[in-house]
Amino acid sequence: MIERAAFLAGLRRRPYDPIGFNCWHAASLIEAALFGRALPLVEIEGMGFRERVEAFRSHPERRAWREISAPIDGAFVLMGRARGREHHCGVWLAEGGGRIWHGDAPHGVIDDFPLELAQSRRWLLSYHCPA
Repeated sequence: MIERAAFLAGLRRRPYDPIGFNCWHAASLIEAALFGRALPLVEIEGMGFRERVEAFRSHPERRAWREISAPIDGAFVLMGRARGREHHCGVWLAEGGGRIWHGDAPHGVIDDFPLELAQSRRWLLSYHCPA
């Protein structure tokens, strides 16, 4: 198993690239490296907002995960301003009191407290684990 602290230190601030390394890539890498979960690639590159929302909502992989009421280590996090309109994702990790690791421009891969994301970006967060 990979040494978690070293992996996260190496991942922090990895540059965001809408084609080569976006939020889905970052979340997929974390899930694979730390939890052995291989997530299929969701092609969100170059999509407009509505297309991205639909890709997150309708992807077959979504049926393989169930929503949970409170985060657990490794929970996949969907984020958006309205329920059913999620367009961003990350992974909740227990380190540092519980933080969501996600990739965005211009920061690259960062970790934020859920409350910060909910307040500063006005995002609703939903947590998911394998069914």
